[in-house]
Amino acid sequence: MSKREAEIVLRHIRRLTSAPPKESASDRELLERFLVRRDEAAFAALLERHGAMVLRMCQRILHDAHEAEDAFQATFLILARQAGTIRQQESLTSWLYRVAYRVAVRAHAGAARREELAARAPRPQAVDPLAEVSGRELLALLAEFSNPGRQNDNR
Repeated sequence: MSKREAEIVLRHIRRLTSAPPKESASDRELLERFLVRRDEAAFAALLERHGAMVLRMCQRILHDAHEAEDAFQATFLILARQAGTIRQQESLTSWLYRVAYRVAVRAHAGAARREELAARAPRPQAVDPLAEVSGRELLALLAEFSNPGRQNDNR
């Protein structure tokens, strides 16, 4: 997908909350218009029609608003890229549901993997001030304590 196409998809996702006119065409007709003419209004109508279901699916699995929004966007980006591969265009709802489910499950697994790696990562140890003392300073301190009556001339 080109950068321009991705921008189009993201622009429509951002407009999801606006009130575009209701589209009476079927999913098949809208997909066809999007595929043949790259009709942005057709894609926007599909987004309006199915966006809430996709977002709810993502939220149900991820339980994190930001991750759910990312999965939502990824689902519609996949639709924009793979619209021509949908065999039964009448069943776009179930296709989107399956894609959203898979995207959200993968995102959930990735988040769990990151949490597990973070838990296993070594925690930084508190810095011991004595570990920071250089060898020369340590020798000077030892000399001072071994000969308490005598001043150290090396300073």
